[in-house]
Amino acid sequence: MLYFNNKQLNAVHNVSRLVCHCGQQKAIVWASMNEYKCIDVKPFGANIGAEIKGIDITSPLEKETVREIKAAWQTHLVLLFREQNLEPKQHMSFAQNFGEPQTAGFVPTLKEFPFIRHQELNKNPEEKISKIGGANLIWHHDDSFWEMPSKGSILHALDVPHVGGDTLFVSMIAAYNALSEEMQSIVDNLTCYHDLTFYIQDTIIEEMGIQALERIKKENPPVEHPLVVVQPKTGKKALYVDEMHVSQIKEMHPDESKCLLEFLYQHTSKPEFQCRIRWSNNAVIMWDNLCVKHRGVHDFGTAHREMQRVALVGEHRPKAP
Repeated sequence: MLYFNNKQLNAVHNVSRLVCHCGQQKAIVWASMNEYKCIDVKPFGANIGAEIKGIDITSPLEKETVREIKAAWQTHLVLLFREQNLEPKQHMSFAQNFGEPQTAGFVPTLKEFPFIRHQELNKNPEEKISKIGGANLIWHHDDSFWEMPSKGSILHALDVPHVGGDTLFVSMIAAYNALSEEMQSIVDNLTCYHDLTFYIQDTIIEEMGIQALERIKKENPPVEHPLVVVQPKTGKKALYVDEMHVSQIKEMHPDESKCLLEFLYQHTSKPEFQCRIRWSNNAVIMWDNLCVKHRGVHDFGTAHREMQRVALVGEHRPKAP
């Protein structure tokens, strides 16, 4: 993981706009370093991610501290807090500073805390892992198959492998900005079908049967979302498309749709738009689910991995420019 050194940070100390000339990337707005008085913000790079230091999120937060975290979240999209020994009640309290907790749907939860999703792998190393449970190893936006997807998530690591198991995040704002104006004019006016079963259809049949697939499809019909969405408050444009859920572009012939989607997936996979975070016990990551897509990396064999997540209710449907 890369941080800016003190010399680099001082160079942008009082600057609110940083222009990067990486390919065709356009201007990226940063918050002034003077904006933060209660927290210490260490950006991972120009496009996405920052570690937040000098704060204990297990305790109630002052209003100004919450305001600064919100500002950092809006700017950097993905925030990392290390060494935060959150109890479930504290996890809920912290999450509620940023929105209303979302019901978990079919994801397992804690018995006493139904809004906290429990994610565990290799509890029994000899037990075969469901391919459905491993679907998060593919790039995705959470819940994009719903009319109102969650606006963000707060994930707490309880017990993670000593090696492997990183999570990757992509700034879909940076990815959009790096497109040519001609390509932007095309994608600005397109719509995608998001389908819960698109990537895991065959696995559902294999593990649960055809009737289960039919039931899931009936309960979760495909929804339409703009291919380009607008970040609330800032008005920044972001691509809203992922390999797990998008089945087709509505306005295109299937062959045209496939070609454009393949280009966009290749484009958004560029490391310039990404950050990769190595987990440690009691690390907490919160991310913007509208302007960020993410994926896990299953390179930890049979090591145990246990996490808890609170998702935040989306306040409105993804909006087109």
